[in-house]
Amino acid sequence: MLDNKSDDGKVSEGYKYGFVFLTCLFLGALFVVFGSMCFAKSRYKLECSPILAEKSLELMASQVGVIEATGKNDGLLVEEYQDSTGLNKGDAWCAALVYWSFSIYTSICNPNPLDKSGLAIRPFQKARRLGKKTHYSVQKGDLIIWQVKNSWQGHVGRVWEVGKAGWITTIEGNTNNGKRGSEREGNGVFMRKRNYIHPLGRMGILGLVGFNKD
Repeated sequence: MLDNKSDDGKVSEGYKYGFVFLTCLFLGALFVVFGSMCFAKSRYKLECSPILAEKSLELMASQVGVIEATGKNDGLLVEEYQDSTGLNKGDAWCAALVYWSFSIYTSICNPNPLDKSGLAIRPFQKARRLGKKTHYSVQKGDLIIWQVKNSWQGHVGRVWEVGKAGWITTIEGNTNNGKRGSEREGNGVFMRKRNYIHPLGRMGILGLVGFNKD
């Protein structure tokens, strides 16, 4: 009888741990699903010259490999990006890189579709206000914008390549090489693998901003 009770206890304990494990998996899945739903993903299109959209993307790609001088949001090219939007040396510059890549060509391809701003979420704010809403499907050349919930803080990159199952390759400034974490506050311009369906660390996807004709 003692042996039987011991066996029953082991079985009960096994069920208990199994239940806890399944519960954790379920809660984890809910966190991913509802975490994504906290942000209303949308795509808007801003009017832009096709030539400007193409040239600015090529220019941004040519910046891959630029590294900060001391790792404190500084360096000759980084400060050029910052200056294009009125930011100061030491300020976060992911959005400044995007704006700069358009501004270089606006003398021959006016107007710049983006506001002069170093705020990562500003392009989406403008597109939502003035642009045309489209189907939420990513295209090469789109901006993908993340936002910290209930905050003005975020991150922005530009789509270079569209893969499967929501995976994309982006060009991003103020990031790292992708070997650890989301690396939003990084030290250079790099190609990154992202997913336009799922959140990026504690940031949710605010939306996409397109430029080319659908």
